[in-house]
Amino acid sequence: MPDSDKNDDFKYSYSKFLETLKKESFVFTLEVARLKKFAIKEVLEEVSRVRELFDAFVVPNNPFAKSFPHPLALCSELQRRGGVETIMTICCRDKNRLAIVSEVLGAVILNIRNIVVVTGDLSMMNKDIKPVFDINSIQAVKMIKNLIDGEKLLSELQLERKPELHVGVVVNLSAKSLEEEKERFFMKVDAGAEYAFTQMVFDPEVLTSFKDFIGRFPIPIIVSIYPIISREQLNFLMSFPSFNVPSWIIEHFREKGKNVKMGIKNCVEIAVKARELGFNGIHVICKDTNLATQLIEEIKQEVD
Repeated sequence: MPDSDKNDDFKYSYSKFLETLKKESFVFTLEVARLKKFAIKEVLEEVSRVRELFDAFVVPNNPFAKSFPHPLALCSELQRRGGVETIMTICCRDKNRLAIVSEVLGAVILNIRNIVVVTGDLSMMNKDIKPVFDINSIQAVKMIKNLIDGEKLLSELQLERKPELHVGVVVNLSAKSLEEEKERFFMKVDAGAEYAFTQMVFDPEVLTSFKDFIGRFPIPIIVSIYPIISREQLNFLMSFPSFNVPSWIIEHFREKGKNVKMGIKNCVEIAVKARELGFNGIHVICKDTNLATQLIEEIKQEVD
């Protein structure tokens, strides 16, 4: 957790979400699940049910390398019709720097105050999909911060006022080389990142190892959790090299097949450890709203 004098770095807070982080409170965010039958009404209903449990709702950008409606549209509808604060994801995998600037300008128009820049998972299912990767997430953050700070960049538009945006990034606590990941993380901070989400964490000890290695956090870090409750979920996650699932979870679900209680218990343990070590919040990735509600209620009983 940042020292109290780090609050001076937050000269302006344009969102309640960032204001909460500024006060060094423990935040809770939820990733908005995919649109069911392409119906925004169902998403709004689901979010309405849990809006009091979370500080903000993260809208992913083609998660797991699958096509979904654009985050600009969903963030706008959630804020306008749902009355909640959103965090829009920008994925470097799918776009060049022109597209990234366009999305940032679109966020400004639609009054979206928080964005998070991610590299993006490669498609493991469809080899015909070609990634873009014109720039990496570090370069993207720097480019976006330059735009926010008033520099003319890849656009002839003359902005009437400074864009009111907060930029976040992702850090992988289970990276094969923590030294390399630490270097990349601090490069993102130097580029202008104001907060970070972790990649999904499945083992509380990963938090301890990362904290011991990195020391004091330069910016707030929110821990991402994903309740594994079935063998099918496990097999899907293991198809992506960026996710590091511990062997004891793999063995358990290969034997048991399904265990909701264990999935919840593991996530609660991760959340408790995160609070103990000075991380700044929990981000829930779970498309089942009932399960997410049960999970967050149990977490709040333990960490509040």
